[in-house]
Amino acid sequence: MLTYVAIISLISAFVILFITKTGYRTWLAERSPKLIYEMLNCDFCLSFWISVVVTLAFMILGLPWYYIFLPILTAPITRFLL
Repeated sequence: MLTYVAIISLISAFVILFITKTGYRTWLAERSPKLIYEMLNCDFCLSFWISVVVTLAFMILGLPWYYIFLPILTAPITRFLL
């Protein structure tokens, strides 16, 4: 389970750094409603939701259902990596 926490954290950090570097994060924040704008400007919030998406992708590939709680553990790690 700790392996999945590390993998999901690293993938989430990569995705956030990638969308920031390419300018997609700013572009999306400018064109979104206030709630999503605030989420895109908060690294912790964005880390959590990107981790949820990555975890759901892993669950589609065969992870057990109870791993849906991993984003709670991965969000602080991803935030630290950023």
